[in-house]
Amino acid sequence: MRDPAGWGQWMVGLLLAITSGLGRSAPAAEPGETIRFEEIAAKAGVAFRFESGGRGRHDLPEIMGGGLALLDADGDGRLDLFLCNGGPIVEEPGRTDPPCRLFRNLGSGRFE
Repeated sequence: MRDPAGWGQWMVGLLLAITSGLGRSAPAAEPGETIRFEEIAAKAGVAFRFESGGRGRHDLPEIMGGGLALLDADGDGRLDLFLCNGGPIVEEPGRTDPPCRLFRNLGSGRFE
């Protein structure tokens, strides 16, 4: 089951915004000023689509969503992204578990 509402992509964009701005403080918005969000996941090198593994039965693992970790996986001092999908509860012929992905932070808002 795909993520038709795009929550997985929204989550990745939010995480990129958070991790790319660590250590810097943004100026406060002036009263009445519009705050604008921009989808930057693809530009940053994060290609990930959440797959719930759901069968439409609303079993607990189906409705809990995927996982996320911010960690320094390669010891370079920058937070990397580990994004995890759901998966089928029971094995189904021809269906594989969707992969989890580690994205190394290259700095300057770029990941690989």
